Amino acid sequence: MKLRIMEIIKILLESEEVLTINEIARRLDVSNKTIRNDFSKVDHVLSESKLTLVKRAGIGVHIEGTTKAKLSMLAKAKGYRSSGQKLSSSDRQLYILYQLLNQNKIVRIGDLEDELFISRPSVYKDMDKVRYWLKDRSIKLIHESRKGFYIESGEKRIRKALFDLFRACLKQDQLIHLLKSKYETIDFYAYDQKSELYTVDFQEVSKVLREYENRIGGHFMTDSFNRLTLKYCIALSRYKDGHGATMRDDTLVELESHKYYKIIEDLSHVLSEMIDKDINRHEMAYLFGITLGTGTHYDKNKNLNPDVMTINKIIANEIVATTKKHYEIVHEEAFNHGLLHHLKTVTNKMKYGLDFYNEHLEETKLRYPEFYEIAKRALQIFNEFYNETLPEEEIGYITLHIASAIERSKKPLEVCVIYHHSYSETKLMLEFLHNRYRQLDIKNVYPVSMFNEALLDKHDMVITTSEIQNYKDEKIVMLPSILIHNDMKQFEELLNDIYEEHNMKRLRKARK
Repeated sequence: MKLRIMEIIKILLESEEVLTINEIARRLDVSNKTIRNDFSKVDHVLSESKLTLVKRAGIGVHIEGTTKAKLSMLAKAKGYRSSGQKLSSSDRQLYILYQLLNQNKIVRIGDLEDELFISRPSVYKDMDKVRYWLKDRSIKLIHESRKGFYIESGEKRIRKALFDLFRACLKQDQLIHLLKSKYETIDFYAYDQKSELYTVDFQEVSKVLREYENRIGGHFMTDSFNRLTLKYCIALSRYKDGHGATMRDDTLVELESHKYYKIIEDLSHVLSEMIDKDINRHEMAYLFGITLGTGTHYDKNKNLNPDVMTINKIIANEIVATTKKHYEIVHEEAFNHGLLHHLKTVTNKMKYGLDFYNEHLEETKLRYPEFYEIAKRALQIFNEFYNETLPEEEIGYITLHIASAIERSKKPLEVCVIYHHSYSETKLMLEFLHNRYRQLDIKNVYPVSMFNEALLDKHDMVITTSEIQNYKDEKIVMLPSILIHNDMKQFEELLNDIYEEHNMKRLRKARK
């Protein structure tokens, strides 16, 4: 039975008025024709409960029957797989990916309409995003009009994609609930049943983590513990297959210096026996990192702040390191300090359930698209440690921190001023430029007779009061000795363009 059929019945039963087809279609975001086509099935379902669908031309539609029958039907309609309609676009994409990757099945547009309770255009939009997600992992999504959608790729890529998918799903309780209702034979709340993703014993891994709890004098929250155990199982299986984690040296030192690191180190021999392979330094640090980031309750009034600060330092270092892959950062300490201060605010918002709000998000994404993408890549580590995916609002704020770091790394243009008659003619201009434009660093002032190719190469900009014969170069800017308003406006626009282009080229080039 289609979910939409039950939703039409629910809408009609909950309404105290006769509803038009237009109104029903509007609420369900489908066409009038779709609603009309569904009415025969609605009528059939109602008749089984001794209810009647009454259609009055020019007036609307309503349901007739006893109050008892209506209440019984309404309860049935509300309970009928209602979770599907609550899924966001990202939830739906995860659901589709699960069908393609884990079930290895052909996905049909009509089936997704029914299962996810969305229109055909919405399904195609979701499939486009699914296609890009798979493409990033070198998996091809094939579409045959009479057959449907299916994937084409090697087993290793599919397993890696499955690992990425379940990392993304860890936070999606709605998705898990939907999958649970659709596949009744699988208990998706029982993490040990996800054995297709790992080859180690879930219960044995959980025993190791329980021992860790005992030694730190606290315990993990139930759901967090299950998710952490699942992460361990997947990580150990990945490591057993030869795909170990790689940590930067500063991250290793940060984690290994933590007071609880020795506990994981002591317990690592048990984990090594499970996979019949010694766990190296990098993998051990990775496991400890995701352990620190898991929600914990301390029984002995211990403060979680040291753990949070350790993780935040790692995340800040990751953001700095990712930015430095693309740009030269001059004042790295200021960048790192600003990030740490902001991440403290973020973790407090998470702790107390506060809203994430950024009124400048769209403007930030429009103004700094490249920095926004860097922030998104760098913040993947946040999900690793905190089991939380940061909302766009916070990615926007991190983008501004990156933009600020780049701005601090810019240098003024080294400028040479050329005069044509006497030095006095440039005196006012020099003072004006010096006081008004921080983008300029006037290094030298020469008469035109001393101007040559070497001076042009040595400076980022040459400002001259008149045309320099036989020299045509983008670096040469001609300004009158006495500037009027229009002159200043045009020069400011030109200066900003040259300053930005020169610095962005210099900073990018430094990291190649």
